[in-house]
Amino acid sequence: MTREQDCLKPKCYPLDAVEVVGDRRKMAKLSSLMDNTSHPMQDALAALCSSFSRRLIPPRCVKERYRRSFLPAVRPHNQLCSQ
Repeated sequence: MTREQDCLKPKCYPLDAVEVVGDRRKMAKLSSLMDNTSHPMQDALAALCSSFSRRLIPPRCVKERYRRSFLPAVRPHNQLCSQ
């Protein structure tokens, strides 16, 4: 194989697992919401903050749809805070 053919050959890189990508995106969304003071969800996030630590207290949810919104990022956020 010549050098030109080797350069044209597609390179394969391992991809991250779907769960890892999902957690990373959830954490990015949560951190952007926490940093943006003019975001409409800022009041809801402020209500979730613990007064003793940087952890977030998961809200009580009656509807499963609300629980499965961006709020699943609360669990990975708390795991990062406890490390």
